[in-house]
Order: sequence, then C-alpha cells, then structure tokens
Amino acid sequence: MNLHRLQVLDFRLEQSRELILDADWVAFTGPNGCGKTNLLDAIHYLCLGRSYFTRQDGQLVRFGQRGFRIEGHFRTNGPLEQPRQGGKVTVIFKPGSPKELALDDIPYKRMSEHLGKFPAVMVTPGDLLLIEGGSTDRRKWLDMMLAQVCPDYVGRLFRRDHFLGQRNALLKAAGPSRWPDEALVSLYDQELALCHEAIYHARTQWLVDYRPHVEAFYAEMAGLSEPVQLRYLSDWEVYRQQEQRPNLSKELEAGLTLWGTQRDDVEFLLKGQSVKRYASQGQRKSLVLALKLAQCRYFVQSGKAFVYLLVDDVFEKLDQSRLLGLTTAMQALTQEGIRVFLTDTDSDRVQVLMSSCLQDCKVIELNA
Repeated sequence: MNLHRLQVLDFRLEQSRELILDADWVAFTGPNGCGKTNLLDAIHYLCLGRSYFTRQDGQLVRFGQRGFRIEGHFRTNGPLEQPRQGGKVTVIFKPGSPKELALDDIPYKRMSEHLGKFPAVMVTPGDLLLIEGGSTDRRKWLDMMLAQVCPDYVGRLFRRDHFLGQRNALLKAAGPSRWPDEALVSLYDQELALCHEAIYHARTQWLVDYRPHVEAFYAEMAGLSEPVQLRYLSDWEVYRQQEQRPNLSKELEAGLTLWGTQRDDVEFLLKGQSVKRYASQGQRKSLVLALKLAQCRYFVQSGKAFVYLLVDDVFEKLDQSRLLGLTTAMQALTQEGIRVFLTDTDSDRVQVLMSSCLQDCKVIELNA
C-alpha cells in the first residue's frame, strides 16, 4: 500500500504543504532547514500516531499557531478487475484538547489501536543512541517494534506499568522503616508475574525471529569477518520463582521494585566483544543500519503486507562501501513490500541512487 497523498498544516516548521507521493521510492532533497525531516516525521506520525523525535505534541505546533493537522491518503492497486483499495489517516492536535487520530474519519478510542496498521521504521543519524544510550532507549525501541506485530503486547505493557506503579507507590509510602500490606504486595506480585511472563515470552520469540536478519544485513554491509550477535538480557527466568526475588526490605530501602521485565536490556556483540565498549564508529553505524533494515524484514515475515522505511539524512554519514551495502539492501527490501521515503541534501547523489535502484522513483526538491 502506498502513501499517495500527504497534507501537512502547521506541523513543526511547515505552514501548509500538499504532496503527491505516487512512487515506491520518494526522496525529499534540498538544503538544511528546508523541511525534509518535517515531512518524514509527518509520515511517521501518520503510521504510528506519534512523532519520532518527541512525545511532547505541543512542541510540534508551528510557532504562533493553535495546533497542527496531518492527513495521509493510502491506496493500493489490485488486479484490474478489483476496485482500488485504500484508506485515509488523519491526525489533529490542539494544545489543551485530546489528540484525535482517525482512520477513514472514524476516530480511534485508544491510540494503541492504530499500531501495526501502517508499520514503519525510521532511520536517523541519532539512532546511534540504540548502542551508546542506556537500557531504557533499547527497551523503547524493542517495545515499539513488538507493538506493531503483537496486538496484545501493548496491553500487557500498560497493565504491567499500572501495577508496577501501584507497587512502587506502596513501597515509597512505607519507606525503609515501615512494612507495607503484605496481602496487597502479594496481589500486585501475582498480576505482575502474569504480565512479565507474557512480555518475556514475546521478547524471547522476537530474538529468535529477528536475530538472523540482523546478522545477514550486517554481513552485507561489513563483510563476514565481523560476526554480530544479539543477546536479550532479562532477570525474569531467575525471578519467576518468588523465593528468588530480592528481599522486600531491599525494595523498601530503594523505594522501587527490583525485579521484572522493566529492567530488561538488549546487548550487541561483535566477535564476542561489546559493541558499546569496543566497536568503531563505522562498525556502530553499520550495526544500526542492520538493526533497522532487519526490522523491516521482521515485519514482513510477521505477516505485514507493506512497511514504510523512512531514511533521514544518513547517506553523507556513510563511506562508499556502507552506502553501497545500504542501497543494495533497500533495493532487495522493496521487492518484499517495503516503501522507501528518504531525505538528502545532495540532489546529485539521490539521482544516482534512484537511477540504479530499478524502482518506481520520485524526487521532490524543496526550497529553503
């Protein structure tokens, strides 16, 4: 399914713009500050119901305006004897009012209902945070990926975080000098155990399905001499048994729960060594690209008929061999149902890329 038409009003720096995007690959080119990333983020918002760069929607309203609106028209061409299918996604935000996200003019009751309908993967230079940042960054990345594949996953996360918040509040209220209601703690533990078990199972299965794609894409960009490994780090296998969990007195002293999937992490290794500690910048860039490309293929093999790959200004950050590996991989993914939107400041580089990719392409030049 293609995003055929995009309309943006007062979103970020965009006053008003309407574009026809009728191609498998669409490139936004132009100098820095002309709005390329704004358009890519608008597409991301349509697909996932949120900006890639901030959770504060008020920061996305163009200065001096009272809100923003994004509208996208999606369509697919089936056999000639069948009617054209499609859909319209609309986002309306006004500070002080609930955000409205609608499909074919029918608002969602919960934003999470939209996840997975238009799966998308964003690639930006800032994605090195996946490797260099903390475990929270990697959990958010993993959770957003699974939320687009597993319909029940988001509900489990919400339920876990609800009971986790209640349990932590109980621990903080009691403090190290008082003992909380043990029956209430036990009730929270039972509910949390159910959530942790479901989340842990989804994440371990994700690793089995996702890891081979990362290994293949990294080898395509960096060669076979640097085998990459992913590890899912979780204490749940140990703490599944209640008697193995940290002593409640330690949790009262800390004021928070010291066990569960909210503490999980993902570790990346090259030749058995930590990427975060020992890898070069080139190796880190290659791994991040492999992680994002693998996400596209993981979505397709999970049953998604189409995926949107949004590539924001990464080409000038790559050497020639990595650029070749990336474009070759993107070309292969297009054959699997991937739709590519990309940005670049170098119009000539994009033209060369487009001419070699053997896809239906469109270049849209933007002015500063």
